[in-house]
Amino acid sequence: MSKSKIVIGFLFFLIFFVFLIGCQSPNLTAYEVTYNGNGSTSGKVYDSARYLPGNAVPVLGQGNLKKTGYVFAGWRTQDSQNRMIFDRAITKIDEDGTITYFEGSTFNMPPNDVTFYAQWQKESYSITYGNL
Repeated sequence: MSKSKIVIGFLFFLIFFVFLIGCQSPNLTAYEVTYNGNGSTSGKVYDSARYLPGNAVPVLGQGNLKKTGYVFAGWRTQDSQNRMIFDRAITKIDEDGTITYFEGSTFNMPPNDVTFYAQWQKESYSITYGNL
């Protein structure tokens, strides 16, 4: 076999190998966002999508989630120190740094699954009397 055929064969193999490696997509892991009813008495909120780290993720609303005697007050992550980037226009930061997310707010997906827990406020009623 001549040297030129060996060189051409090697170059063909090398080009094929580089092409093969370059065409493979990187192994990107997508993560889930789950919504925990946190004591709800009925309903469920489910996000079937999976998100890549850094992607903007919309926060879902209450859906059909209910808790008898309570009013839905948004979503929180269990870790109140979680400093995800979010749309401040539709979130609330408490004095202790806890972030409450509301429907329509967004956050950048971190490189892990995220669980939101429903926040509930006790229903309150007021009675007003007319002139007696």
